Amino acid sequence: ARRTRMKNVVKEFETALQPGSMDLAGERLRAAISMIDQTAQKGVIHKNKAARKISRLVRRFNKIAGSQEG
Repeated sequence: ARRTRMKNVVKEFETALQPGSMDLAGERLRAAISMIDQTAQKGVIHKNKAARKISRLVRRFNKIAGSQEG
């Protein structure tokens, strides 16, 4: 159940990740990071996998946010 919840939160972030709604995407990113951390803390996924997922999400967010500014 925790893994499914994590996947759903990540999907919500991905749908919000559009160049017009960066505020919403930022909120969803924080929620996704929190959920991924909680999932790793409970031992459902490995801590390195959690770090890798978070890193990839943040890179995607920064890439779109950076291209929107420039």
